[in-house]
Amino acid sequence: MSQPLLGDQRTGTTWLWVAIALFAAMVAYVNPLRDVAVDDDWTYTATVRHLVETGQYQLDQFSVPNMPFQIYTAALFSQAIGFSLSTVRLVTIVMAFIGLAGFYKLARENDLDQRTSSLLALIWAGSPLLAHLSFTFMTEVTFMACMVVALWLYSRATRLLSLPTMLLASVAASAAILTRQFGAVIVGALFLVWITDRNLRRRFLLFIAGAVLPAIAVCYQVWAGMNHPTWAQGFVKTGVTTYVSDVGGFLFGLLWRPVVLILYIALFSLPMLVPMISEWIASLRSRGSAQTGAGAARGRSPWIAAGAAAAIVLILLGGSILFHLPIRMPIVPWNFNILARSGRVVTLGITVVLAAGAALLVRTLLADRAARGSWRASGNAWPLLAITSACFLVFNLTYYKFGDDYALPYLPFLLITAGHYLRPFMARHARSIGIVGAAMVVVCALWIRGWIEAETAAWKAADTVLAKGVNPRRINGLWNWDCYHGAFNEFQEDIGHRPISTLDSMYIWYRDRRSRCNYVIASTPKIEGGPWAEEGRMPYRTFLLSEHYIYIMRREQPLAP
Repeated sequence: MSQPLLGDQRTGTTWLWVAIALFAAMVAYVNPLRDVAVDDDWTYTATVRHLVETGQYQLDQFSVPNMPFQIYTAALFSQAIGFSLSTVRLVTIVMAFIGLAGFYKLARENDLDQRTSSLLALIWAGSPLLAHLSFTFMTEVTFMACMVVALWLYSRATRLLSLPTMLLASVAASAAILTRQFGAVIVGALFLVWITDRNLRRRFLLFIAGAVLPAIAVCYQVWAGMNHPTWAQGFVKTGVTTYVSDVGGFLFGLLWRPVVLILYIALFSLPMLVPMISEWIASLRSRGSAQTGAGAARGRSPWIAAGAAAAIVLILLGGSILFHLPIRMPIVPWNFNILARSGRVVTLGITVVLAAGAALLVRTLLADRAARGSWRASGNAWPLLAITSACFLVFNLTYYKFGDDYALPYLPFLLITAGHYLRPFMARHARSIGIVGAAMVVVCALWIRGWIEAETAAWKAADTVLAKGVNPRRINGLWNWDCYHGAFNEFQEDIGHRPISTLDSMYIWYRDRRSRCNYVIASTPKIEGGPWAEEGRMPYRTFLLSEHYIYIMRREQPLAP
């Protein structure tokens, strides 16, 4: 049996503390204490507000995740410091720190030394989407934190044959499942690891103890979905059926989606390019040499990266030609609109870099498996991590929606596996990786602050109009502000709460709603449907710290209340 925690103890956890300090500095710089609900925060926050005010858990109708763990945690925070849009965001910040520590511990449990684990933790802290979502009340960061803690504790419990640790792992896994329903994959992964275990009978009761609570959580989620589905959950069922019934698109998606996932993982782990390039160069030099283990794997496969790059390009081109799918970043929604506004040359350059990084990552994963030699050589921790990721892939290949945040669950597996194979190269280039990782945190901090300042300015502008006594039905602000103040409920009332097959009717309704508003919150004073008069503006600073404005525009001939 492999023994974790036996790596190089001399270099300590310097980079881990750098990661924690930089992430804390980013939190202070971005300042999460803002009265604004970003992205889909409004629907989850509305559920928290209802729980705090009535004592009843009632999921908002626009919500797809059934998330009692996150909602009740936010309600506890609200009981302690008062309910607000800032309070619920603090829950995610706390979970982000827990996720960072949990990922480090998971890396250590996977036989990685302190220095390598710390460098990976720094890459984790500067991963753009994890950092971005840490300043929201979305489910991804809380889910990822619970998942990595559960994987760490399950692995540790299996190694130590510790029942208390296994029970703690089951609590963390249940919290993940009660944050996002597809966290149920960890139950399946745990079962698959158990039936392939050499000591199956010896560990039977241990695995049962670890699976009971998560299994109950899965049953609750199934029961809730069948008996109390939200409007959005009903829409999802229709979407999945429609996606799977398109045989051509579904089959091509089996090729296209993994390519997109690996591209985004390359973006999320950009500092890994440093050791991957170094290792690839070493593989070219070691061809033909008589080596064993990692050296042999490195020598046998120097051109795998070129083949992977060619496959990535061909599949992206095929998607563009056959299905008119995007070929330049951002390839999928939802969180990198800043790239879409960066111009053709910039986005093409970013795509090329990420394609190269993705190809090197594929090569690293294949070389790692060759170097390990067998499944049994991977120890206790790696199989659970690998099988969990494989289960997530099944979900991503069959679910009708596909966005950038669906790549996040693969980050622990890919970082740890690559770190295991690239350990000597990470040690050799520790300072360079640290510098690039720190730079990523700085860039993320600038990007996130610019984004959240724009959102806050728009939110404040709409609140200013609302404070004058204007009916929120007559205010057209950001989508999330409008919905937090009842716009989605208006839509439900207008359609008679009936299900719809596509969101087109909702988008059309929302555009029509603007024509009935007396106030519009806009990023420019030049808007259609006027005449309009500028009543005020809210300043904010962008990613590059230049000053911009959100405008409050008033209809010169107001409509009747």
